[in-house]
Amino acid sequence: MDESERMVALKKDYAEIILNTAKEAAARVIASEHRALRSQHDLNAAKGEALQLLLRLKKMIDAKVLFCSASVSLSGLACIAMVFSSPLV
Repeated sequence: MDESERMVALKKDYAEIILNTAKEAAARVIASEHRALRSQHDLNAAKGEALQLLLRLKKMIDAKVLFCSASVSLSGLACIAMVFSSPLV
């Protein structure tokens, strides 16, 4: 093998190494983008669940307040204490 053939083979090997490095980097970027999208989706789902829980809690407290306002036998402070101290079931 003469010098020019060795240089051509060496350049070919370097080009292959650079191409493989670029392919690996692109694969890592795509995988990272997929993880970011999945994390964004999970975050949006968690926000939706939290909102639903807060709305449910608000309905429960509103129902207890309505019950207290309809109940004449309880004083105002006792009713407020009952709303915020009793377990929300």
